[in-house]
Amino acid sequence: MLRVTPYKLSNNRWFNIKLNWAILSLGILFVTLISYILFSFQQIKARGIFEYVGIDFRLLYASGLIARTHGFSAVYDPAFQAQYQRPLYDAFSRFVPNLTLPFWALPIPYLPVFVAPIVPLSFLPPLPAFLAWVGLNVIITLGYLYLWIRRLSFDRVALVAAGAVFLSIANFLNLIFGQVNLVLMVAMGEALYHLMQGREGHAGLWLALGWIKPQMILLLVLVVALRRHWRFVRGFLGGSLLVGGASLILGGWNSVTGVIQMLRNWPVISRSSGITWLSAADHLTARGVTSWIALGMGGMIALVALLVWLDMMRADRLWDEPSPWAEIFLATLATEAIVMPHGNVHMALALGIPWLIVVRQRPDGLTWGVFLTWALLNGLIFIGDSQRSANHAHDLLGMLMLLSHLTILLLLYRTQRMKMMTSTARS
Repeated sequence: MLRVTPYKLSNNRWFNIKLNWAILSLGILFVTLISYILFSFQQIKARGIFEYVGIDFRLLYASGLIARTHGFSAVYDPAFQAQYQRPLYDAFSRFVPNLTLPFWALPIPYLPVFVAPIVPLSFLPPLPAFLAWVGLNVIITLGYLYLWIRRLSFDRVALVAAGAVFLSIANFLNLIFGQVNLVLMVAMGEALYHLMQGREGHAGLWLALGWIKPQMILLLVLVVALRRHWRFVRGFLGGSLLVGGASLILGGWNSVTGVIQMLRNWPVISRSSGITWLSAADHLTARGVTSWIALGMGGMIALVALLVWLDMMRADRLWDEPSPWAEIFLATLATEAIVMPHGNVHMALALGIPWLIVVRQRPDGLTWGVFLTWALLNGLIFIGDSQRSANHAHDLLGMLMLLSHLTILLLLYRTQRMKMMTSTARS
């Protein structure tokens, strides 16, 4: 069982999570669940499937068909993707003026080893395959969060926090779009768990699964390597070789060049609802700010995040004992969500397990408030704004998540500074 000792920042009783916080959180969870259900039915009734709901599964299902018909290297061919995605769009979506997205062939950014698990589902009809995918993701997500609740001793805070992670806007979008970020959450969670248990090699192997979306793991690998945890590095390199080797066996060298070519031609329009500094710059440009000024302002956001993160990593020896890994993961993932070139809201699911541990360690009102905002309140704002404009709601949500990740960094930085001052005063 994982030992996590709660840390109290203050003797003020207001800062400690009591029954009123649990009741408030459960109330927000209930409202969020009902809002998500109503929103999902609303979108399906108005727009059908595979145009908004299930849009990313449209890509996965088409890729499964292409892989078993033409080989894995063919999934990176835009012509094949258009040929196999178009019938799904035409058969299941509905055209609604000023709402429905026009058809465009989604590109696939995943190595063949991550495409292979979807191939069996492509033997099913499209709609049952989508329902099976969503159901499988729900079951595994709940099971994985239950595993973490057990690891955290069935604490009330852990129970409520796990419910908030499951109903987070990141997980909701991951489910209704048919995305793959559960792999990312498990990779981060197991890497974190094994580091906290001192099994560094196992942690590196698990983190190699993060190659499904490499922009979310690069800073993590860097910070662990700089702390000279060489067994972790060896495990990560070994896992990376397994991922790369399996992909080469499945798709050959053409699959690797296909991924590279696809990333080079990644559509700029996909950044509009993102959570990164580039998305912020795009929004500024769209509102009339000169492009180079907008890029400079976005770059300043990224620079501030990196400087705060670097200062935290430099002083992490003063963090909670016996292990600061939960804070390191949360701070690093929040930073990566800001500075990476591309990232959408559902990718923030990677922060779920580090958040779970940090809230369990430090269940004060401020930390709990930032967590609930990140997980639930941003989602409720999104649902409300979507009644006016779904496109505007996604753009707003991306920027709210960007601000939330900056707030997470500042919260952890504040906590670290307070610990440093306490440590200095005691010495």
